[in-house]
Amino acid sequence: MPLYDFICLVKPQVPKREVVEILKRVGKRVYDLSGVVTDVKSYGFDVPLAYDIKKRDGRYRKAQMVQMTFMSTPDFPKELQGLRQDERLLRWLIVRSRGHQGNASQEPPARRENPRFARDEGF
Repeated sequence: MPLYDFICLVKPQVPKREVVEILKRVGKRVYDLSGVVTDVKSYGFDVPLAYDIKKRDGRYRKAQMVQMTFMSTPDFPKELQGLRQDERLLRWLIVRSRGHQGNASQEPPARRENPRFARDEGF
């Protein structure tokens, strides 16, 4: 199973218990699909953003940032499309970790040589 990072920015006025509830909901979906949550991190409850995020109820310059690392099936990210309706979230993203190979016996793709830059064996 591939390793994923779920990163979300939550509105700054949302209580901590509701942030935990969001993470519990995502974690429950991971477990329902035979996945495993490996790590949960909070990067702070008042993180300054690089740019303003505009929502219906105003502009946000700060947010609460949390990250959940988990292993799940490759089609799991499609399961989280319901988070789009959650008004407490400013942004969320799922990233597949490059450091983890889903299948250890799988070899990396072979490099193709570009004929324009082929090495000349005469030198």
